Amino acid sequence: MTPSTKLGISAVLVVILVLLRGDSSAVARDLASNSFGGLWERTTVILYNHLGAAVTHHCRSKDNDLGIHVLQQGQSWNFSFSPDVFFKTLFYSSFQWDGQVRYFNVYQGSRDFGFKVVSWRLKPTGPCYILGQDENCFHWKSAPGIST
Repeated sequence: MTPSTKLGISAVLVVILVLLRGDSSAVARDLASNSFGGLWERTTVILYNHLGAAVTHHCRSKDNDLGIHVLQQGQSWNFSFSPDVFFKTLFYSSFQWDGQVRYFNVYQGSRDFGFKVVSWRLKPTGPCYILGQDENCFHWKSAPGIST
């Protein structure tokens, strides 16, 4: 392949990236840093504490440990990331309140990919995914694992 052909292919790729991303300066930054995760919109996970007590939570993925945080009743906490293009991103969390420990996958690519915001209302009976005015509630897990 000639250098001019390689340059032409690179130009086409940049145009595609700009069209997909809609932000040419961000694409330029991604290309400059060799970080192509910018193809996908960032996702934000929000946790709202409705447990009736303070909760200590620890969220992490295979690659990122977001640390241990205390969330008071009525408070929220959030984090953002770029999901894996193969739907494999997983953020799992432990929650401790009133002498009990529960677990839940707050982001699971196979379930949540494509949503820019994934909001959870943490309740004693389980976390509830917030869908506008509606909720889709899940059961807490008593042990860590990837199934929900």
